[in-house]
This record gives sequence, C-alpha cells and structure tokens, in this order.
Amino acid sequence: MKKKYRVFKSARGEYEAVKIGWSWPAFLFTWVWALINGMWRIGLGVLVASVGVSMLFFAFSSSALDTVSASPVGFSIAVIFGINGNEWRENKMFGTGYRSRKIVTAKSADEAVATYLRGQQ
Repeated sequence: MKKKYRVFKSARGEYEAVKIGWSWPAFLFTWVWALINGMWRIGLGVLVASVGVSMLFFAFSSSALDTVSASPVGFSIAVIFGINGNEWRENKMFGTGYRSRKIVTAKSADEAVATYLRGQQ
C-alpha cells in the first residue's frame, strides 16, 4: 500500500523521506525510538518518567494486580508517540538544516526519495 512521504534535502545534498501520519515504530518503541532518532530530551524524559511511574506503582501497590493499572499510562504515551512521532522527526530535520522539497506517494521512504529524484531529472 502506498503512503505519503515528505522528502527532505540536507545542505550537504543528502535526501531523506518521512512518512506523513501515524508512526508504528514510535508507537511500539517509544523512548527507544526517540533515542535512536536523536531526540534525546523526549527519549530520556519518557524513560525517566516510565521508570518513576513504575517504581511508584510498585511501591504503593498491595498486589501484583495493582500494577496492571499502570498499563493505561504506558499505552497513552505510546499513542502520543504514534500520533506525533513522524512530525517530531520532521521538526528535528528542520532543526538540523534539512529543507522540505516535496510530498511523494510511495511504498517506502527509499522509494519516495527515488521517485522524487527521478522527477527532478
């Protein structure tokens, strides 16, 4: 299935594409995804908050079943990451000198870049 990608170009002439919309990797891997993508504040903030919330639930729970109530918190964080992840990536790219070139429909980020480059010839 084809999706829409925003193609970016760096000052050094490198191209990269970011899918527009929902980000499954950000949803599934939250803080790990953020750290891999160089979003240190978001990644470390969520990691520290997650550990803190887990410790609080563990310290104040009367049974192991009480810790299940922490699940909605983690799921909510994952949904926020899924909704905003690709936009956060785009903002990071703008901040590091990339410029948006065009929106392309493609099956993958690599195909989006290739499609963009073919159209520039």
